[in-house]
Amino acid sequence: MIWWIMLGAGLANFLSRFLMFSGFRGTRLPKGIEPYLAYVPTAVMSAIIAASLLEDWHHDVRLASLKLLVSVLAAIVALRTRSVLLTLLTGLVAFQLLG
Repeated sequence: MIWWIMLGAGLANFLSRFLMFSGFRGTRLPKGIEPYLAYVPTAVMSAIIAASLLEDWHHDVRLASLKLLVSVLAAIVALRTRSVLLTLLTGLVAFQLLG
C-alpha cells in the first residue's frame, strides 16, 4: 500500500514540474476544483507547523514548550494584524529573546 502512495506522490511531483514546460500551460482547471485549491497553502503550512511543534516533546520539553509559547504569541499577532511579515518577525524575535 505504501509503495502505491509513494509512486503516486512521485508521479504527481513529476507532473507538476513537467507541465510547466509542456504545451498545456494555457489550460485551466475545472471550475469545481478551483475554489478548493485556495485551501492548499493553508493546509500545507498548518501541517508543517504542527509537525514542528509536536516533534520535540519526547526529546526536549523545554524547547517544545518554548516553541509552543512563541507560536501562540505569533498566532495572536497574526490574528490582530493580518501581517505575515510582522508575524514572522514577532516569532523570530520572541524565539531569540526567550530561548
